[in-house]
Amino acid sequence: MSNRRSISGAAWVKIIIVLALCLMVLTAFTVGTVGSCSFSSPLQNRPIFTMGNHNWQVGSGIKNVDTLREIQLQWAYGDVTIVATSGNAIEIIDHATSSATADQVHWAIENGILYVLSNEPRISSTCSPVWRHHSCEIRIPQRLLQGLNTTSLTLASGSITLSSFQSTALRVEIASGDFNADKVEARTANINVASGNLYATAFVVDTLKLELASGRVNIAGAFKDITTTTASGILSISSSIAPTRIKAEMASGTATFSFPAPADGFTAKVSKLSGRFNCGFTTTQSGGNTYINGNGAAQYDFNVASGTINLNPA
Repeated sequence: MSNRRSISGAAWVKIIIVLALCLMVLTAFTVGTVGSCSFSSPLQNRPIFTMGNHNWQVGSGIKNVDTLREIQLQWAYGDVTIVATSGNAIEIIDHATSSATADQVHWAIENGILYVLSNEPRISSTCSPVWRHHSCEIRIPQRLLQGLNTTSLTLASGSITLSSFQSTALRVEIASGDFNADKVEARTANINVASGNLYATAFVVDTLKLELASGRVNIAGAFKDITTTTASGILSISSSIAPTRIKAEMASGTATFSFPAPADGFTAKVSKLSGRFNCGFTTTQSGGNTYINGNGAAQYDFNVASGTINLNPA
């Protein structure tokens, strides 16, 4: 009975965290100053509490910079693509639906940091903010993407696409939408998706932390340390190397981990209420809920309320 309370409590905590994430992402786009909302004045003329005051540029533009160490993106509704180029300048290509200042992308490059904000909201008849669909392409010279310290991407609704990208730390928060990545490398990656999909190929991350409320995740690459929390969804992670650590919590859904057998084996500890654990590796069972492969060196922990965990040899 105590085990049931522990697992159910953990599942509810994660669901609450994800709901809080949705609120946080939406708030980031509606609050102009701490403690108040403002939608009438141009964005570049009022303080942005999450980023401070900057000399914003509006719409498409090109700027030469010698170094780039950080990217901060906040996007409301639409699609953003960040790609590496062989050029010498950062180029912002705005696909705004109108030439009005409030409808265009706002961006600034200061002290080695690229800030990008989507268009301003319109106020509906119910006095709630409404955004137009807004797309933007950000082209960054490959040489500048080799030494990024932090990349922080926040999306309320739409999609974010990264290609040929390197960053020491990658943080992605999506309320509703998709995250697509190809040839992306990071030492640490923290990805939170409330409702949406995550697709990645050639995704190389030392430490991956993923929280998914509802949606689908299908990523392939190389991962050393994996932590996942799933409220409801389908998760598939394929690694070309054997992780040294996996920790997965699931309320409902399916999580599949595929990787080569670790040289020194692994120990998988499974705690479940109404769920299944399937293992394609050769193991011996200890105590009913512990599975040992080889010397049992790598540590894998699975906590399942209702769902399925699959471990597959690759």
